[in-house]
Amino acid sequence: MKLLYILVIVNLVFILLTHILGPEEYMKLLTGRFVWATDPDYKFKISSFLYFWRSPGVIGSPGNVGYFGLLTYLLFDQDEKYKKKSYLAIVLAIVGFVRSVYVVLVVYWMLKFLLTKKNLKTIKLGLPYIFSVVMLLCSFLYFKGALDLTSLFMRIDHWVNDIPVDFNVLFGGGIGEVGGAVRGEGFIATLDSYWLLMLISVGLVGIILQSAFIYEKVLNNQKIVYTLIGFLFAGLFVTLTQGISFLVLFPMLFIKKTESILNE
Repeated sequence: MKLLYILVIVNLVFILLTHILGPEEYMKLLTGRFVWATDPDYKFKISSFLYFWRSPGVIGSPGNVGYFGLLTYLLFDQDEKYKKKSYLAIVLAIVGFVRSVYVVLVVYWMLKFLLTKKNLKTIKLGLPYIFSVVMLLCSFLYFKGALDLTSLFMRIDHWVNDIPVDFNVLFGGGIGEVGGAVRGEGFIATLDSYWLLMLISVGLVGIILQSAFIYEKVLNNQKIVYTLIGFLFAGLFVTLTQGISFLVLFPMLFIKKTESILNE
């Protein structure tokens, strides 16, 4: 946890450096050259979001920076010692400018807030005002381009027209033939949907078994349940397991702390 906290600070410093130096000088600082948007050898990525640069930090890509901040925050939020320091991880998750990360955060915060009796009473009283504020905020973000649906429609067109893999809806059968990990023959392009990847790979039966296995592990931990619901929605639009931050940190959410670990 201490290492994660240090890495959050380091990435925040380097993101600030990106905006001070600009993308070209920043990438030259890290790799010795500037290639937009992805360096073919070092795999460092940089892009823009509205008026901001989407910095790779020291991780290598904005997406991984965002998910590193998100998952670190979720880990800190379950730890009494680091809970008060979680605001730095939230900042890192936000300045990664990854919209699927925002989906997880919003769902997580909404469920934590809504599923408290005291808060439910407050919401009932202020519902008309809350609805108006949300509509105004969504309209503002849409006209600013933050809620632009172009990428969503591009994904849908991609899913409908660009996946020539035969699979069974119940049992999949296309495992290893789709996604960025394909080697040799197969559909190599990114699917941008974790659940579509799973549907093609292992089918509905596999998805149900996987979901049941994970749910059994978190049955008595409400915060992780809220987290998983957030990832359920985010997984509709991104391939979660394609990011190194997700692969490394997501399993840590399920580690149960014993007294011996806490004492150490």
